[in-house]
Amino acid sequence: MIGDEDRLRRLLGAPETAWIVARARARLERGRPLTGTITRSDATEGERVAAARLVGRAVPPGRSASLSLDRLDEVVRRSGAWPAGLASAIVTLTGPVDDPRVREAEQQAWTTVAAELASLADDRSELATWLAGLQARGLLRRVAGGADEARALVAQLRAVVAALPAGGESIARFSARVLNRAHALDAGTPLGGLATAAAEVLGRHVEVGAAVIGPTEVGDTTVDAAEAGAAVTDARPGSAAWRRDVWAAVGVVVDDLSSTVLLLGFPGSAAATGTAGALAHLAERGQPVVLTLRQVITDDVGATPTSVFVCENPAVVSAAADGLGAASPPLLCLQGQPSAAAVVLLRQLAARGATVRYHGDFDWGGVAIARTLASHVDWLPWRYDADAYLAALERHGEALPALSGAAQATPWDPRLADAMQGQGLSVEEEVVIDALLRDLDGWARR
Repeated sequence: MIGDEDRLRRLLGAPETAWIVARARARLERGRPLTGTITRSDATEGERVAAARLVGRAVPPGRSASLSLDRLDEVVRRSGAWPAGLASAIVTLTGPVDDPRVREAEQQAWTTVAAELASLADDRSELATWLAGLQARGLLRRVAGGADEARALVAQLRAVVAALPAGGESIARFSARVLNRAHALDAGTPLGGLATAAAEVLGRHVEVGAAVIGPTEVGDTTVDAAEAGAAVTDARPGSAAWRRDVWAAVGVVVDDLSSTVLLLGFPGSAAATGTAGALAHLAERGQPVVLTLRQVITDDVGATPTSVFVCENPAVVSAAADGLGAASPPLLCLQGQPSAAAVVLLRQLAARGATVRYHGDFDWGGVAIARTLASHVDWLPWRYDADAYLAALERHGEALPALSGAAQATPWDPRLADAMQGQGLSVEEEVVIDALLRDLDGWARR
């Protein structure tokens, strides 16, 4: 038995001994031993009497009370009130006392965690602002059980960041390869949340060199997602679609079936089975086809075309299927913001030497889509420059709606943004379908 708590409270729990208990606790909190003498000036008569009686002394004259903590420790032990000693008795009476040495060590551990977290920006400077915000909000302290767990999270986050962007593998496979645990990045886990937030930042800063063909000249520029202001996704933050798109932007697949891409005229391979064979079969019949991200990643898509035409709206694909049929050159439709399936397929084709040629709506939403695509893959404008915009206005200007929304830069042709702001009219892709089909037909006849 540690001691008799009732007896201890009778010994030290009276109001007249409260100052003694408070002084002893204050020493423990500062990491000092309970030795030496404590003194209370201007003590009450009851406090002077209680202090003297605790240690078996006569009440001294004067207005102060003093007490030897060494003697009090001996009394507490030998009286049987609390054989564990005065320090243990104070904890019993007032509650646990933090060891300042433990607090100092813990603070140093968290300082180390903060330094290691900040160092993630040494190789990935684009993370610096996000990391500073993470530290300022104290997020690691909230999600980690302690400094040791936080350091482990930072080490795992470092491994994830170093491995991004990936090459289109599933998140389970990526996690197993990088962290040796297939479910380490699952939604709802501390690491999964941190890694997804980091992936969102990295996805906005993927640098891509884009060779841009202007109306009369050829130039080189570099378009990245930060410069372009491209959003990784327009899905609701925190939603499943948002998480899927965020990871897809850095080459990791969360859902390989929901993400799809619409195609027409892709050559595939007539001698093959599976996806490549299906593409060849449907291309011969001039029929569009929808591929899932799973097919794009895991299956062979067949021959690589020299050029791939990319449009924003399905109406262009439908018109090409009706007007050109099997003669249509390879045409890929984004159907809005680029899906993971579209991005991965275009990256694959570009890596094999295909040239990507893009056309979209001449409005600020269409410009945003073009900038997002530029953050993922090199592309050349296909009737998507200032000259093409002005030509469309000359032909259809009277019936065109006004532009709305915030203006954005057009890095592939800065004159385009100036022209759109100056004219204030939007041109949807459907309005210029005839011109696009003439281009596709001309390309097919080359």
